[in-house]
Amino acid sequence: MKIMRLRLIVIGQLFLLLTLNAVGLVPTRLRAADLVIDRVTVAEQSSTSQGGTMKINWFTSLEADGRIDYGITSSYGYHIVSSLPPNLNHEIILGGLKGETTYHFKISSTTPFGQQMESFDQTFKTSKFKSITSPVISGGRVSYVGGSYFIVTWFTDVKSDSKVEYSTDQKLVRPARAGGQGDVTAHEVLIRSLKPAIVYWYRVKSRDRDGNEAAWDGYSVTTASSTADEKDPLAITQVSPVSSPDTLISDTTVTFHWRTNRPARGWVDLRSKKKGSKRVNEGGFYRIEHEFTVTGLVPATVYITKLQATDIFGKSVTTGEVSLATSGLTSSSGFVSSSGGGVSCGQTYAYGVSCRDLAAERNLAGDLRELLSSAFSGRTPSAALRNWYTLVKAYVYGGYPMEAIVKAVKFGGKTVHPAIPWSAWKDSADYKEYINR
Repeated sequence: MKIMRLRLIVIGQLFLLLTLNAVGLVPTRLRAADLVIDRVTVAEQSSTSQGGTMKINWFTSLEADGRIDYGITSSYGYHIVSSLPPNLNHEIILGGLKGETTYHFKISSTTPFGQQMESFDQTFKTSKFKSITSPVISGGRVSYVGGSYFIVTWFTDVKSDSKVEYSTDQKLVRPARAGGQGDVTAHEVLIRSLKPAIVYWYRVKSRDRDGNEAAWDGYSVTTASSTADEKDPLAITQVSPVSSPDTLISDTTVTFHWRTNRPARGWVDLRSKKKGSKRVNEGGFYRIEHEFTVTGLVPATVYITKLQATDIFGKSVTTGEVSLATSGLTSSSGFVSSSGGGVSCGQTYAYGVSCRDLAAERNLAGDLRELLSSAFSGRTPSAALRNWYTLVKAYVYGGYPMEAIVKAVKFGGKTVHPAIPWSAWKDSADYKEYINR
């Protein structure tokens, strides 16, 4: 409890009081008495999950109302007016206060006859509030289950830890335990080393930073009948986008979609000549269907991208590199273009494109040369130079990823077709044979 005393004396309004007294409107006891605010006390009350409370008491020498202005600065910003009729004893409770925070406040009182008194600025500091309310658990479910594992996810209304108790015994006597990340509201726990085709009972628990705990139990899950698929290599499939332009690509963003054969978390690496390299994590829970958007990219810029993922068993996989160009400068024929430098239209040039943006073509050809040089230890192979225009067309207009072009240079062109775009050629037997070499 903090006790503060102040005595404030009103100066002024004497002429008004004497005039009112002359006509009998002011009681005799007010003639010589000024309004005084006195005996101010500040006492911290118990806190709740909605914040702390502070009770402020004071006395006035005359019957008056009460008001408190308060806030984290001397500009205040909040106020509470007493709902009681004019009185000598005053009490106002401030609620929803933050813990370990200094607040400014001032007291105001006004008599029914217009006398006013306002205190100077004062402060109090709240302590570290301890909640007495348990977290509220919601949305609990088993997100994935295999022969040797299952994953439980749930949410809480406040930050807390993540624990799961599990057993083949429905009463959960002496259960095994697994934990996840703490101080979060989105919870995920992976339970591993289980036996196939067994019923496991489980409960989830969350304890907040003040020691309040909540539990959610009475549920069971049956593991899959086999663990054979868990021994397969982790794979990334159904990746998009894989070429430019694409509806998933804007001038400053790229949205990636892909699939893994087991629950995993992923990320994407991007690099460009303009902005260097960056890595963006997918975040969130383990998943099989993946989607996330990379923001803050530079318009009309080629990015070399590759996806990576790590599954629940710690196995990792990385895709080949794919070059994607952000939009913002796109021609009506559908390929990446540049503002200025000329557009040449006429008969079909390559892959169904009849309008060439010569400036964009030169820029992307420069990117291609740099990427090939990087892929071949700082030199551009003679095989690439002999077939240079075919490779440029495939890269700029055919949608061929960098991995396919590199394999074409190494193995004689089977991964690049001069007339069929990559979106169709990738399903051919020749492409599949050489891309896996």
